[in-house]
Amino acid sequence: MDEKSDAKAMKRAVIRADAGINIGSGHVMRCLTLADALVLEGFEICFICRPQTGDLITLISERGYRVEALSIQSETPDSHLAHSAWLYGGHVLDAQETQVIIDREQPTLLVVDHYGIDQRWFDALTQCPSHVIALDDLADRKLPCDLLVDPTVGRSIDMYKHLLLAQSEALVGAPYCLLRNEFLQWRELSLQRRQRVTDIERIVVSLGGVDATNVTTTVLTELECSNLASGCQIDILVGSAYPHLHGLQQQVNQSRFTVSVAVAVTNVAERLAHADLAIGAAGSSAWERCCLGVPTLMCVLAENQAAIATVLENRQAAILVHCRGSVAVGRSLQSALAHCIEQSHYLELLSQNAANLVDGRGTVRVIEAIKGLL
Repeated sequence: MDEKSDAKAMKRAVIRADAGINIGSGHVMRCLTLADALVLEGFEICFICRPQTGDLITLISERGYRVEALSIQSETPDSHLAHSAWLYGGHVLDAQETQVIIDREQPTLLVVDHYGIDQRWFDALTQCPSHVIALDDLADRKLPCDLLVDPTVGRSIDMYKHLLLAQSEALVGAPYCLLRNEFLQWRELSLQRRQRVTDIERIVVSLGGVDATNVTTTVLTELECSNLASGCQIDILVGSAYPHLHGLQQQVNQSRFTVSVAVAVTNVAERLAHADLAIGAAGSSAWERCCLGVPTLMCVLAENQAAIATVLENRQAAILVHCRGSVAVGRSLQSALAHCIEQSHYLELLSQNAANLVDGRGTVRVIEAIKGLL
C-alpha cells in the first residue's frame, strides 16, 4: 500500500472540548481517556480547543496529542443555553473555525464534549464527519449525534428522548463512566484493603483540576480544627491550572498533619487506593473514587455537579458536605468527619455502595459501541 493509500485508510478523530477556570478540567480529562482508548483502536487524534486561562492545552500536548487552537476570544454571553457563555466567541464562530480543521483533517469521527454546544452549533457546520459522538451529563439541549454517552448514575434514557435524533444510540448511566485503565487495575487491591480499614490514617483531598474558589484551603483549615489524629497523612492533589498553589503551600507548612501537595499527578488511582478517606468534588472524579470504593466526603463546586451529588448521597455512596466556596449545603465537613471516625463501619458501607455503582469497565463498553458505528 502506498503512502497516499495509507493516509486514506488512517482512522482519524477530532475532539472538540475545552477546559478553563470557569469550565473546569473534567471535560478534557475524560476526552483524554477516550482518546487513549481510540488510539489502541488505530485512530489518529486531534484535539480542538479554545485558548483561555486554565485551558490544559499544554497538558494535552504532553500526553502526546496534537492540539489545534482556535482563536482567542472573550466570553460571549448568550441566553439560549445555561452554559452558552462557556463557548467563547459564540456558536457560529466556533463552528466556522472548527469546520476549517474538520475540512483539513477529514476525520472519521467527531467527538464533542462541551455544555455550550447544541443543535445550533451543528447546524452552523457546512459539513460534518460521518460519525458524531457527544459526551454529556446535563440532558438539557438537543445534540444531533450518532452516539450519546452520559455516565450519570441514575440518569434515565427517557431524559434524552426529545433531545437526540431518532436513530441516535444512547449509553446512559454508571456502566458507561469513562475511566482510565489504571482505575480498573487498582480496583481489586483497593476494595480488598477497605475490609481491613478501622482508622482514618490517610486522606486524599482532590477538589478538581482548577478549584477556582479555593475550597482546598478551606478543607485543610477544617481538618486542622477537627478531632482527626495529628498522625494522619493528608495527600492534596491539584491540577496544573490550580491558581492558589503558593498560598496553599504556606498553609501546609504550618499544618499539624503530614501534608503533601502534588500537581497534575499521573498515579491518581494508586494514591486513592491507599487512602482511607477522600474529600473530593462531585464532578467526573466522583466515578473514579466509586470504582475504587473510596469513602468520600463530597463537595459540590458547580451547579452542574448537584445532580451527581444528590444521587450518590441518596444511595449512601458518599456524604455531601458544605465548605465555603462550594455551592450546595450538606452537613458540615467536621460533623461528617467526626461521624466517620466514631462509626468506622460506616466507611465500609460507603465503600461497598460506591463500588457497586461503577465497575471500571465503562471505557471498554463505549469503545465497543463506537466500533459498532464504524
